Amino acid sequence: MSRYPVILCYHGVTDKRSETDELVSHIDDIKAQITMLQNQGYVFVSPSKFPEWYEGRTAGNPPAVIHFDDALESMDTAAQWLITEAIPFGIAVIASRQRKRIPEDGYLSWKQIASYVDTGLAELLHHTYDAHHYVLNKEDGSTASAPFLEAPPWIEDGIVMWEEKKGSPKVYERRLLEDSLAFPIFGTDPETGQPIESSVTFQPKKTALVQELTIFACGHAGVPHEVEVEIRINEKSVFSGSLSADWTENEWIVFSFTERMKLKQGKETTVRFITKNQGNGTFRAHARLNAEQDSTAVSTDVSADIEAGALWPVKLIGLLGSGEGSPMSSKVYKSLIREDVQLWNSAVQTYLGAEWIEHKGKIENHTPDQQETAGTSEAGEKIHTSFIMKRRLILQPNSSSSTGEEREDHGIHSE
Repeated sequence: MSRYPVILCYHGVTDKRSETDELVSHIDDIKAQITMLQNQGYVFVSPSKFPEWYEGRTAGNPPAVIHFDDALESMDTAAQWLITEAIPFGIAVIASRQRKRIPEDGYLSWKQIASYVDTGLAELLHHTYDAHHYVLNKEDGSTASAPFLEAPPWIEDGIVMWEEKKGSPKVYERRLLEDSLAFPIFGTDPETGQPIESSVTFQPKKTALVQELTIFACGHAGVPHEVEVEIRINEKSVFSGSLSADWTENEWIVFSFTERMKLKQGKETTVRFITKNQGNGTFRAHARLNAEQDSTAVSTDVSADIEAGALWPVKLIGLLGSGEGSPMSSKVYKSLIREDVQLWNSAVQTYLGAEWIEHKGKIENHTPDQQETAGTSEAGEKIHTSFIMKRRLILQPNSSSSTGEEREDHGIHSE
């Protein structure tokens, strides 16, 4: 019988039924799906082999491919089973999430990824270095959140609330979220059951006539619900409305004002959020630690990391927009994408082939191919780590030509 090619795509993996959702699969279901396809005669191949069949270079029945998106730490259970069964698979890696030694929470380390690749069964797929995030775009004249790779981002003309004198991340850069805190901005306090009020006080770096507020939502607490919110700027009400129960996470959210308001450079400005109803969840927004100490935030949420009513030394990742601006030029946009590709290749070459060695105390002497990162142990002890390159990796997945250099196949492929 004729068959179609099959690509199984997974994100998170769990062994608890209560934790499954559209992006988290139960390990038993993964095993059952793979076994079912094998029983139907499908042969699983590595992602790099699939194009051979698709382009007609390989005869026979359509193959099946296994793809793990984002290189999440929870996929280890499935990866170990696949390796035991000698079944090939691909891992789409967002290389910046692995950082150097310690990955972002929930992501695989380079050391773990390398252990899969060394079996010869795992291939790495290019899933961007640091371009897997949301930026602002214009849709039908309105500012909206959109994936960075979808189109050149919209550069809004307005007041950047997190701006500092030097080195502030741009609105389209994911590093904007590095080391950010989850600030409880509105909703309901899960401990007291009371509606949350919060405020952010800062000094604008420019004078502007603003008509909307855009904030970057992060992971929320409790159960999302329809929430009624009022926003005041210097106690003047500029927004009053409801937010649906479908709370966005890790995307921009825009509040359009009832009228424009002029804010002046250097004049202390307070943006206040007042929740008008009760529910079961806390809406939280990203806020950056404030190095200049010219901005503070306060929330009535007693369940937060900082005591209710105490000052948070942060700058809200918020943009007070004028409604005017322009899209990033195609030239700059393409340049950023090319740079991201180069960064991904460099990260994989550097860190996949590294032998990690922990050191306590300072490393005094470095060889040219050693690098150092600082960290803190669980006991609070300051430690330093270094890595030593084992070999140089060469990214030529589609070429068999020799360069005269020592070559090893580490399963690195572009998606």
